[in-house]
Amino acid sequence: MGFEETQLYLASGWRDFINQVIFNWQSVLDVFSLGTFIDLVLVITLLWWLWRQLKSKAIMTPIIKLVVWLGFAVFAKILGLSALFYVMVVVWVMMIIMIAINYQQDIRKLLDDSFGYKLATKQAILSSDFHAGRFINELVSTVMLLAKSKIPSVLVIRTTEPLSRLISTGIQLNTPFKQDLILDIFSRRSKLSSGAMLVDRGLIMAAGATLIIPAPKRFSFTVRNIALQEVARRYHALVVITYKDREEVSVLHGENSYAKLSVKNLDRVLKNILPH
Repeated sequence: MGFEETQLYLASGWRDFINQVIFNWQSVLDVFSLGTFIDLVLVITLLWWLWRQLKSKAIMTPIIKLVVWLGFAVFAKILGLSALFYVMVVVWVMMIIMIAINYQQDIRKLLDDSFGYKLATKQAILSSDFHAGRFINELVSTVMLLAKSKIPSVLVIRTTEPLSRLISTGIQLNTPFKQDLILDIFSRRSKLSSGAMLVDRGLIMAAGATLIIPAPKRFSFTVRNIALQEVARRYHALVVITYKDREEVSVLHGENSYAKLSVKNLDRVLKNILPH
């Protein structure tokens, strides 16, 4: 076969390939409808929810590979490579099964953390035991007692943004906010007191939270802790800190910080930040 024949052969093959791609792409457009659009929106929403829940977790890596593999399978379908498409779909299903088997505990914990958290906070809102004003008063009393006793502690309290994604970094509790319990936890220097305590609507959601994954070797109870600064900014959370070497209370919220707060000033700051 001469040069011209080879050139014509390749050009003819390329035209056939382009025509096939155009045909398959047109077929995709022909079946695109309102139902397909809604379906895509739901899938994208689900993937976004998974991204928010699984970000910084070990299971995130295989999930990303799963999405990329699915993207290649869809691309093969558009190009009309049917055999490759069906093989990739089979492999994709096998990947899902393997992820479900290998990460079943992580998936179960994800569901428990997400839905269990929402159920607990909903019960707290509906419960007659919770009263915002009383909660703030007890919070002020508890923090000042921790400070006077020189018991180091960190309380991360929700203001507007949910703290559900931080629960997995600690030990989930879902128990009412009680002064005696908090003093007992932080005074014992146990695993529960080695990190931050997460509080939402009068509930202690978790204790010993490091706020980031992987956990740092040492979680410092100071305003210079980058994890605490990030939580204060990103979640608009109220971060209250007491120390082991001085009778002081520090507060972080957003970009603002407060130091050496008295009982009166702490009460004023909390009431300006927390809904009541």
